[in-house]
Amino acid sequence: SLIAGFTYDATEGKLVASDGVEGIFANGTDSLYLSGNGVAELNGNVGTYVVNQSNIGVYVNGEYLEVTVDGANYTAVKPMVTISFDGGEYATIAAIEVNKNIAVTLPAPETEQYTFKGWSVNGEVVEQNYVPTESVTLVAVWKAKVVITINGALEGDATTLYLGEGDVI
Repeated sequence: SLIAGFTYDATEGKLVASDGVEGIFANGTDSLYLSGNGVAELNGNVGTYVVNQSNIGVYVNGEYLEVTVDGANYTAVKPMVTISFDGGEYATIAAIEVNKNIAVTLPAPETEQYTFKGWSVNGEVVEQNYVPTESVTLVAVWKAKVVITINGALEGDATTLYLGEGDVI
């Protein structure tokens, strides 16, 4: 009886335990190779994969695909999610539809009276390069704008700083 399966990991140069998902799978004329250790190849494009409870998440060519295998065949879906933006009374930004699990650069709205400090979800500020895992509404974080003019800082030229209330310089 087989106790454990192993595959060769070329990046580490050694045998590693197989994740149990390996083989070559077809979908019409498309082919998907899964190495058994996290390396995927879709139609000659190399990427990575992770085994989830209900599918295999394949990352290749800057896209995320949810893959299911059935015997020698596979099906792939490119899941999309919607990011909505609540700019409050200071900004209106249209929702965007993006590929799930792929980083997207969030917009940075501007207004004359307030300094934009970022986006939040459930009160937690998120990164400017946000990776959505589901549809979500992001809420703008604003601070009252404070304008400071410093005279003579650069050989007599006035320097103007635009800060948010509470910022430290």
